[in-house]
Amino acid sequence: MKYNLLEPHTIYPLVLLPDEIISFLRKDISFSDLCKENGVIFPEMIEKAHSKRIEYLYMDFNKSKLEIVNHRSIQEINDLTHESRDQELEKYDFYFGTKRLPKKPIFHREVKVRSKIDYLDNFGVLAFFTVCACIGYITIGGYFIKPISDFFNISFWSTYLTLVLTTSISYFLYDVIKNKNEIIQYHLEDVLEGSDEERLLKLSEYKKSVNALFKQANIEIEKERKRIKDLIESEREEIQKKILKKRLTFNQLNIEPINNIRRGKTELFFLQYLYISFKSDVKIDVAPIMKKAFLPDFVIVCSELGLYVDIEIDEPYALESGEIIHHDRSKDCTRNQFFISHNWIVIRFSEKQIVQSPDECVFFIKNILSAIGQKNNLIETNIKSESLWSYEEVNLMKFRDERSKYLSLLKI
Repeated sequence: MKYNLLEPHTIYPLVLLPDEIISFLRKDISFSDLCKENGVIFPEMIEKAHSKRIEYLYMDFNKSKLEIVNHRSIQEINDLTHESRDQELEKYDFYFGTKRLPKKPIFHREVKVRSKIDYLDNFGVLAFFTVCACIGYITIGGYFIKPISDFFNISFWSTYLTLVLTTSISYFLYDVIKNKNEIIQYHLEDVLEGSDEERLLKLSEYKKSVNALFKQANIEIEKERKRIKDLIESEREEIQKKILKKRLTFNQLNIEPINNIRRGKTELFFLQYLYISFKSDVKIDVAPIMKKAFLPDFVIVCSELGLYVDIEIDEPYALESGEIIHHDRSKDCTRNQFFISHNWIVIRFSEKQIVQSPDECVFFIKNILSAIGQKNNLIETNIKSESLWSYEEVNLMKFRDERSKYLSLLKI
């Protein structure tokens, strides 16, 4: 029959999974997570050329490093015209992946041109300042113009006009040199170099080269993407196991030896079969490292997935004392929850299943571990299912002495 690990069951064999494994089986692992776990980077297809450079800023006598990153799409490059200017493409190296682009041809050149003199503006300044000088000298100049005219033995008004003209002309010359700089000032003008045909030819060759590099870079990227996809698919199962193993390490309890526990014939009988298949990975007389921990019948250590499996053999009642043990009112649910809350798997078989089909029970355990590693929730089993017992059913089984009947078939 098909046994679905993700469906709740009320039959033996009973498999209980921790939430981490349930989530692992239900949800797909993204391709990016698979790549990350395997330590590979899945490259994106190239859409833009990139440029990266370091510049240093000096502020307050401190040097700070500034990383400048620029991008240009292939469409932006193809949209350039023979009159376009792009100083980044013209000056700095751009790359498609590892392939360096040629620099864009420079079509613009700055030419130094002498500035045009604006005489009218300067004469206006001269006239304005002359009026101001006349008013100023008339207002306050009488105190020092008279001594100057007497010293040079010239008239008062001659001295007055001389001072006004000297002051105005001096300011006029100062304004020309400082603000207009008409004697030595030049400015830069932008001009296009070469003819339209020459620029179109250079631009066409540039675009052709860039598009060829773009195509070649993406072909190489596509080959690398295919290589990584094939690698991930070939190792998918192992990578998924690694991911699950990391998830299970959280909140998981390890085991430690405990004092020998008295064991029944059925447990020792099944230990033979478990040991043949699992060798040293099957443990008895061990328990989780925790105070007042529940004691498992057997522990399977699955190092490949990084988990522990609690194997339980459920007997309906004790032969000697007649005490009923496993039923719907017992503490099995509390016990199960303890293990799965610490990322253990719990597998419960009825004692009758162990006695009648020991090989199938071992095969069932191995199939579960294999299915989890393959992210498969369906497994095949030939074990005859048996309903979980109610309290009343166990009492009837005790009355009919059913344990003695199937234990008589036990071959040790």
